[in-house]
Amino acid sequence: MAGDWTIERVIFAPARVAELLNQAEDRATTHNKRVNELLEANNRYLDRARVAEAALAARPATEALTAATLADALSCFWNEAIGEAHQRQTAMSMDVATVMAVGLAAVARRLQGEI
Repeated sequence: MAGDWTIERVIFAPARVAELLNQAEDRATTHNKRVNELLEANNRYLDRARVAEAALAARPATEALTAATLADALSCFWNEAIGEAHQRQTAMSMDVATVMAVGLAAVARRLQGEI
């Protein structure tokens, strides 16, 4: 019969059971180690997030950038670019400044709603 206890079953069964138990224990140990690693990584992530959140909360409130403010800044930029090109008085600086001025002026007009 298949369920008969033979001398081989009696001798080898405990060794096989011990092997299976050791494998299960190894898997559990590996699993627990990995879970702990993931928990530590998660805690580091949460700590960094808390530090970043505190840093953001500590920053002073800033004024929102509006289209009008950006258009004004672009206008200042291209005025300075043209002025610098005039001071250098080279064909290349005038060409570059002109191209930049035209492009930035178009952006400024779009932001002001003229285009």
